[in-house]
Amino acid sequence: MKPPSDYPRASQLFTILAYDAEDGLFLTEDRSLSFGFICQPLSGVDPAVADRVNVLLNQDWPVDTLLQLSLWTSPDIDATLALMQARRIAQQQPFHKDMLRATVEFLGQGAQSALEGTAGIRLRRMQVLVTVKLPIAGAMPTENDIRRAAELRLSTFQSLGTIGLRPETLGSDHYVRLLSTMLNWGKDAGWHDQITPECDPNQLIRDQLFDFDNSLRVDARGLWLGGKRVKTLSVKRYPDRIHFGSAVAYLGDVLSGSRGIRQNTILTLTIHYPDAEDTRASLDAKRQWVVNQAYGPILKFLPQLSIRKHNFDTLFDAFMDGDRPVRAYFGAVLFCDAEDEAQAVSNARVYFRELGFQLMEDKYFCLPFFLNCLPFGADRLAIRDSNRYRTLGTRHAIPLLPLFADWPGTGTPTCTACR
Repeated sequence: MKPPSDYPRASQLFTILAYDAEDGLFLTEDRSLSFGFICQPLSGVDPAVADRVNVLLNQDWPVDTLLQLSLWTSPDIDATLALMQARRIAQQQPFHKDMLRATVEFLGQGAQSALEGTAGIRLRRMQVLVTVKLPIAGAMPTENDIRRAAELRLSTFQSLGTIGLRPETLGSDHYVRLLSTMLNWGKDAGWHDQITPECDPNQLIRDQLFDFDNSLRVDARGLWLGGKRVKTLSVKRYPDRIHFGSAVAYLGDVLSGSRGIRQNTILTLTIHYPDAEDTRASLDAKRQWVVNQAYGPILKFLPQLSIRKHNFDTLFDAFMDGDRPVRAYFGAVLFCDAEDEAQAVSNARVYFRELGFQLMEDKYFCLPFFLNCLPFGADRLAIRDSNRYRTLGTRHAIPLLPLFADWPGTGTPTCTACR
């Protein structure tokens, strides 16, 4: 029998090590300082918001910064149910108590499985997760690294507030609970216990994410988290034209509600900031070659050269207006039951095709893409080999951002009687 050290541990797949509550920064194993925010998704479209998002994307990010924006449909509605019961604690009549208990059980079951079999609707809590990984030179950050990261964190918080996302700092307790809901899908998962604090300060953060009775298994077509099937999908082709606000339909048809993604899912757009001058120089050389060919006799045999020239012109127009060149990858993760695997993937592909995206199921390389879609999961070393990142101007990435979802309400229902 092999010694335990020869077996890989699931916790080693994650890079988050420790958290500094004073500065709001995480230290990661891949030589990064990180910070994040939990936000409320936008429920409507304002053209001015696109300009505010562009300000966020064009901040003075260091080279090799990784910015992730994710839309997470969480099954964690425990806090909402607890608040609902607390507000009705004065109701002591047996009828009211039985009605409240039945309602809580019904809603709790709706977060774990479909409320009814036809439409497959589940109760989900929508959250926008914004996470940033800033590179540092060594294993430990210097005072300058910490000061720079703290300044960028503050400016990012202000930008998110201006956009209307109502950001809340992603601390160690939030992170442990967030990842626990993504990784532990059992009925008796530890995150249901509402332990305070969620993060044990005496352990590495990454060692607290998996329950002891959980397992991570990988095959050619996806992953297993205990009994939950996990499927990863990536965008192979993007829409030729897309406007800001199109992302409001990512989860479902806003008009009829009859189509959409019913499973718990996380949609992530990962943005990498390469060296701006080197990227522009490399793209300019490619553009010059395309322009020369587009005005030559070869255009008769390769008419798509004119399309490539137009694409380069559009990209460089954005650069001339002050946009930074970025590389972006759009990925989706579906958490589905074993018997719904094929139907969930097919439904997601067909639905996103209606939106103009060609979404393809990942095979043979599922675990890296799954980790890439998780908060703080993006890996700089995988950018070149994954063949998923596209070069864009920041304004071209804005319509792809998963910032929209249904309005969650205020949480304070009021009944008004008029005579």
